[in-house]
Amino acid sequence: TMRGYKYIFRKFETNGCEPTYIGEACNIAVCSRCENGECIEPEKCECFYGYKGDHCEEPETTPFCYKGKEKLSEQVNNDLLIENKPSFLKQLPQIVCTKLFIFMSLSNTVAFFGMRVIQYYADKYMEKVLLLGEKIKQSLYVILCITGPIIGNIVIGIICTKIGGYASKNGMKFILILNVVACISSTFITVTLNPFLSLYCCWIYLFCFASAVPLQGGLIIASLPKNLKSNGFALNMFFLNLLGSFPSAYVYSLIADSLDKHYNGEEKKKYRTAMTITMLYNYVGLILAFMAGIFRFRIEGELDKEKEKEANDKKEVASELMNV
Repeated sequence: TMRGYKYIFRKFETNGCEPTYIGEACNIAVCSRCENGECIEPEKCECFYGYKGDHCEEPETTPFCYKGKEKLSEQVNNDLLIENKPSFLKQLPQIVCTKLFIFMSLSNTVAFFGMRVIQYYADKYMEKVLLLGEKIKQSLYVILCITGPIIGNIVIGIICTKIGGYASKNGMKFILILNVVACISSTFITVTLNPFLSLYCCWIYLFCFASAVPLQGGLIIASLPKNLKSNGFALNMFFLNLLGSFPSAYVYSLIADSLDKHYNGEEKKKYRTAMTITMLYNYVGLILAFMAGIFRFRIEGELDKEKEKEANDKKEVASELMNV
């Protein structure tokens, strides 16, 4: 309202800001009306996905797949609390057809599944296949399942700040490296029958995926526009629990039981083969991660071209003004 505008204007004068900006650093633009978007410049509203118009007041009549061509957000903060957003069912088609979100979510689910399998069944594998005694088995199991994930989470927090964050190009590259190392280590878990080498590979596996899962989770949320983040986060958690955590408690045992007749009750062979089959599933996650990487780098390439074109346009305008 005009009354509100005058109030803000007087506040600007006392803070030393221009009438169209607020904030301690005078860096927050003011828009008189911005219904479903973000005020990025004075009286310029950038619409959330699914809205259009000068004030972002009109919903898109035909929803289209979000291509992720806006800058990926480094922070989720209050974006998860946007009011007046459409229902989950209305946003679901827009979220599902966002390729980067889907491929990275499914890859994250595979990683989560594999971690849970190791944490649930490493003790049985140590007993039936590696033939470790009860005392040393329990000690190694506790060390394996606690230190690997915890150290992985701590290390990735340090590395993430140095590589430019999870939404940077380096973040995507680091995710792919972690997935490759995790898959290689998962293969050697069952290839070798040396207990300490096998458990070392288990530790590397847990370390890599405990590092990758938070990075991938951040990129998953950042891949969506602001008004889709909240429901996108809910859908990602649904994937993790339904396709990751829930089946991990049963799949390994089901495979082992199905192999019982084939190996005539030889527990060492059936549990080793069951773990081999289960760990091969990690390569599905690796393929999905690379697919997500392709879309991620393609988006970055398009953004770089747009920035280059914008910079060239500014240079042309500046040169024309100089000539005048």
